[in-house]
Amino acid sequence: MASDWRIIEQTASLNVELSKNQQFSAEVDLLSPQRGISIRGLGNADDCKLLRLQNASDEQRWQLRERYARGRDLIAVYPHSTGREIETCVYWRVLSADDFSPEADAPEVFLGGFDIIVSLQTDLPHDAPYLKIGSQLSAAELWRLPASGEGSEAICQITSSEMNVAAGAVVFRLPSSQLSYAEFTHPASVSQSCVTTQGQTRRTEYLLSEDAMEKGVIRQIRIRGLWLPRQHDLKLVQQYYEHWLTSEPPLTV
Repeated sequence: MASDWRIIEQTASLNVELSKNQQFSAEVDLLSPQRGISIRGLGNADDCKLLRLQNASDEQRWQLRERYARGRDLIAVYPHSTGREIETCVYWRVLSADDFSPEADAPEVFLGGFDIIVSLQTDLPHDAPYLKIGSQLSAAELWRLPASGEGSEAICQITSSEMNVAAGAVVFRLPSSQLSYAEFTHPASVSQSCVTTQGQTRRTEYLLSEDAMEKGVIRQIRIRGLWLPRQHDLKLVQQYYEHWLTSEPPLTV
């Protein structure tokens, strides 16, 4: 279970209880969403930077217009600014077992997780957005399940960096831990995915589809990150991912 988000100045935080004996804290610097969700208190996962947002370049700073917490939702709005013609609204949402299908064994095996839901719009007649979302964490093993999976045969281990990968699910098996972390991406909103490895440091990077936007049209990208027990993690991810692909987009109002 997770507490609600708390905001002090421009920093938001919460505590998450994965089990009776395991808790961690999560923190978001709302002025620097490119740093992602920082995790503390989870052993080998303490260097996690989850679901980071990146502009076209680091020189394009994020200017925060408003931020607020609403229960399990942390919301931030980044307006049009110099070098950025896209208004960006970000939801960091804490997951619960209720976010899974009734057929899933979520109450027994689901530990915790986050959705990031990003909505984009422009005041220009035409514009092509540029946005990347990705994570960094240590992993002893890395596995991938393509969105167009063909059962368990489609699951494969990633042993080196892979570029221009189709959307799908990526599973990180944490070193010296019985935890795994999985990220889901949807082919309708992600044009390509990249996975890079450097020792046990693994990074994901998901590029928003760069199709041109028109004024008044809202584009949305959503990515899900889950903490799961190592045992049967690939089977569970396959089950959860298939349900997520066919689920209705989340409400953000």
